[in-house]
Amino acid sequence: MKRLLLVLLLLTGSFYECVYAYDTTEAYAEPKKKKRKAYLTHVVGTGETIYSILVRYGLPLSVLKQDNPELTDIRKLRVGALLQINKSRIGSADKAQIAAEIEADRLLNHPHEEMPHDTIYNDDKSEIAVDSDGFAHHSVRKGETLFSISRYYGVAVPVLREKNMDKLYEGLKAGDELLVPIDKAYIEKGEFHGRPIKLLSDGKDLDVYQGHRPVRHYGTASMPMNVALMLPMTSEGRPQTQFSEFYQGVLVALDTMKREGASINLRLYDTMHDSTKVNAIIASGEVADADLIIGPVYGDTFEQMAAYAHKRQIPIVSPLVSVKCNDNPFVYQMVSDESTHYDKLSSLFYGKRVVIMETGDEDKDFIDFVLRHADDCTIETFDKEVKPDEAAMAIPDDKATVYVVGTKSRAMTIQVISKLAGIKTMAGGLKDISVVASSRIARMGIDPATLFKLGVSYVTTYHVDRSNILVRKFDANYIGLFGKVPSLYAYKGYDLAMFFFGSMIETGSNFGDYMDNYYTTILQSRYKLKKTKPDGKFINTEWVLVTYTPDYNIVIQ
Repeated sequence: MKRLLLVLLLLTGSFYECVYAYDTTEAYAEPKKKKRKAYLTHVVGTGETIYSILVRYGLPLSVLKQDNPELTDIRKLRVGALLQINKSRIGSADKAQIAAEIEADRLLNHPHEEMPHDTIYNDDKSEIAVDSDGFAHHSVRKGETLFSISRYYGVAVPVLREKNMDKLYEGLKAGDELLVPIDKAYIEKGEFHGRPIKLLSDGKDLDVYQGHRPVRHYGTASMPMNVALMLPMTSEGRPQTQFSEFYQGVLVALDTMKREGASINLRLYDTMHDSTKVNAIIASGEVADADLIIGPVYGDTFEQMAAYAHKRQIPIVSPLVSVKCNDNPFVYQMVSDESTHYDKLSSLFYGKRVVIMETGDEDKDFIDFVLRHADDCTIETFDKEVKPDEAAMAIPDDKATVYVVGTKSRAMTIQVISKLAGIKTMAGGLKDISVVASSRIARMGIDPATLFKLGVSYVTTYHVDRSNILVRKFDANYIGLFGKVPSLYAYKGYDLAMFFFGSMIETGSNFGDYMDNYYTTILQSRYKLKKTKPDGKFINTEWVLVTYTPDYNIVIQ
């Protein structure tokens, strides 16, 4: 639980642009008592060294050690450790100064050790030999690290790790030959940042290497699952509450999986609905080793990231919107298929008189569906001046009546529902009256007592039954951690994380084969994902029919 409390501190700060790696195999460190506005917190990630961190922030070693007195040996950085970064000193040191300080520290504390390999290639202008697939072949020398090799070639550590997965299961060893992908544009240009490139063939067959991912089984300490979560946490510098709540739901799921023994690394990226931010994340290579990407949540920025995920064969989830990526087999769209949206409603109209309450602000698709599937259908313009007793008298006695409420406005929906409740009261149980509403009503916060009284039905993927003991436990846990009642965004974040974390850990990297019948305990309606075509995206096809009955039961179909 301390882990989640720590993340709350991060959420309330002003440094969303930073990337945080949460390693569930490590215990939380206690937060340091620093002025929040003056410092940001860096969580040490896999493969990072003191040099890479200092270069990233342009920070002098002396400043880092002063602000982190527990950092007694800069060679021993623990993954998940917290470092306080003084904002006022960011950018005050260049690479040469940082390398000199690290060397001085070595001479003072470890005089018999060699210079860290992180710093020895800064001015190397030697030739890079590249094969016809676009790879440089690097023979690992004693003392080298993945980070030093990545700096030598200008390639991110996660990219190296993925391209050489078969050699790195047991760690990096001297003599190993690593494949290092070099961008095609640099090869065609013939040089990479001043370093000449020599092709080992004529280059006619040069293609972008995509590699092949072997089946992996995630969630162990030796092979944690790496998850990149991309949310617009801020907009024009202001926190986005709904996405913070979504993130908090994911954190509760993460804590649940951790207590069950799973190992998951979660990185949060603030995409701010900004394509340049997404491009920067892609260019950094930081998500190249992701086993799962969740988000971005907006269609345009999601499609940017989905194209990258397709190239790198990384599963990517669209949590909240429909997306156009029809030919991308790595896309999982959690918004249900519109073609099956209302299928469960048609039986509610059979043999009944259907009255559409027209307000001028209807959900057109919903109303069109009703018109196609109701045999006896009329449209009545909603008039708030009509008295309930007059309307009740006009209802025929020989046939059950279904009122259809399709307005998109919450205020207007409340007016219509209130009027219908009055009509049902005046009918005194003598006439069979029920209500079918569009899916939007699930998110409008309508008084449940009114829904029960009218026998309201609707289809949705967002239903939460707060009488369910699992939901009550989640609510209590969430309120204890975050001090507020969870929203639908919090439930959505929890369910989505539990579904994908669970399916990937249980079935491995070929989890997509199980999506149409995989079941796990979640708080809202279940997910049932199917492919649109053999090489197409996955789409959730599961809609649930929710009916509030007059005897105060909720029936889920």
